[in-house]
This record gives sequence, structure tokens and C-alpha cells, in this order.
Amino acid sequence: VCATDGRTYKNQCELCKHNLEFGKNVGRKYTRRCVRTIIPSMTMGTFVVFVLALWCFSGVISQDAGEIDCNSFMVAKGRIRPCNRMYKPLCGTDDKTYTNECEFCRKRVESGVNIAKKHDNQCISDFCRRFSSHPGMCTMNYNPQCGSDNKTYGNECTFCSSALKSRGTLFLKHGGKCKEE
Repeated sequence: VCATDGRTYKNQCELCKHNLEFGKNVGRKYTRRCVRTIIPSMTMGTFVVFVLALWCFSGVISQDAGEIDCNSFMVAKGRIRPCNRMYKPLCGTDDKTYTNECEFCRKRVESGVNIAKKHDNQCISDFCRRFSSHPGMCTMNYNPQCGSDNKTYGNECTFCSSALKSRGTLFLKHGGKCKEE
């Protein structure tokens, strides 16, 4: 697993262990080993932008691995076409919710910030904000939510209670009951 800190971890569990051990919030970039390109004349900032551009233009970042291919949003090198307003939220490894993949790519390409897609849907910090002041105190109304653990939670509050306790390992898969796969 290649992480947003540029290090390769044996698996997602090792990455999680590192985060807990060092109080970090390092996310997963992609499931393969990290690709390192060393060009001595570059500063670290330039290097990060260079690697991001290389990933975007070479197709290393692919949706199959949970990442986003920014090529479909490019009009020229370093320029993103205007984004539509379709609401299909995703959470970045910077723990910010982006309206859709295009807006995510715009942020990544234009700012040069080294972020990756963490998961589909809103970030837990955004989705569960209204429940964080009274964790565990949930009503009994039934509004099923499917978690990434394939468990159906009774409502948003009960899902958020578990998600906040999970320290970032549980996220919302979709609204409604989980489908048996």
C-alpha cells in the first residue's frame, strides 16, 4: 500500500497501526508499492507537483484502485476543464469533502497538494458533525445506513456513533440497507 506520506506499507493494517502509534492521519494513495522518481535538481515542493502531474498524466492513479484518474478532467497540462455541479461527494485524505471527482482533481492539480481519494461519500467529520456533541445519544427513528463494514445501522446517529469510535476505519458506503453480496 502506497500512503500519502510517500512510504510503502505491507498492507492497510500496517498503515492503520502506524497512524495509531504515531497519532498521524496518513491515508492510502493506491494499493501498489510507492513509485519514487528522484531528480536531484528539484526542490521537495517541485518534486511533489512533478510526481502528481506524472501520476495524473500517466494513468497511475486509476479508479480501479480507489483513486481518481484526473486525465478525463484535463484540458491541457496543469489545467482542469470547468466542473459540473453534480453532487457525488468523496472524501480526500486531507479529510475534506469534495462535491465530485472533478472538484477533487481541480484542488489536487491547481494547488499541488498531495491528496488522494480516501472513500466515496462525505468525510465522517462532515457527515457526523451534528452528532459529535452528543455521541451515543440516538433516537430510535429508522433510517438505515450502510457502513463500509457491510453492517446496516438503524439511522445516521447510530452509524456516526460507531464511525467516530472507529477512528477513521469506518465510513458510509451508502444510505439504505446494506445489500447482500
